[in-house]
Amino acid sequence: MKTEYFGSEHGRSGVDITFTKSNGNLNIGGWYDGCVGIKSTNITIAEFFKRVGITEDDCKKAFNKGKRTT
Repeated sequence: MKTEYFGSEHGRSGVDITFTKSNGNLNIGGWYDGCVGIKSTNITIAEFFKRVGITEDDCKKAFNKGKRTT
């Protein structure tokens, strides 16, 4: 598992996203006012991409960006 935190400048509000590689799930939650938790939810990567409109081609472009081609 790997968790990343995205928040405001002073950490008073934000979102946390945990990726579990073994099942391909994202757990998305958050907090506000420095301590009040926002109930988290689990979603597969595939479902998340589908909901926000990220395609397989988008992923390929993103992962290949900056790579040299010979």
